Amino acid sequence: MVNHWDENLIWSKYHLSVAERMFDEFSKSGNKRFLVGVIRELAESVSNLVDAFLIREAVLGRFKVSKHPARNLGVFSKKIGIKYLGEDLVKDLLKVFELARARKKSPIEFSRDNKILFLIEGEYKILTGKSMGNLLDSTKIALSKFRISSD
Repeated sequence: MVNHWDENLIWSKYHLSVAERMFDEFSKSGNKRFLVGVIRELAESVSNLVDAFLIREAVLGRFKVSKHPARNLGVFSKKIGIKYLGEDLVKDLLKVFELARARKKSPIEFSRDNKILFLIEGEYKILTGKSMGNLLDSTKIALSKFRISSD
């Protein structure tokens, strides 16, 4: 039987696999363009995963979807995500969204060694390959927990 949220899960897995391949290429080459691609693909994966959780809760009658994405994300981060994933995983998923937003807003990016510096509103944010790998792992874990919690 096909569930309403299955399409979102398929897209989440797809974008995660693309992000993993880009991260592998970044690890081999050190080219910052791959890390920027990882951020974009990982944000797409997390977005689809969050949508899957929201759709499932709406279909089960536990949540009414709002027309305001920020409100839906707030409900996910404070209630739905905590219930199924735990606080640490939810924080990591939200960090992916924060990085994607920061990447779009940043007028300046510097790349050195295994790090990228973003200048955002006068503050520098540092992204390392290791922290990006941790976010990839967190997204994989969150995706696996969706399956466990929905069965």
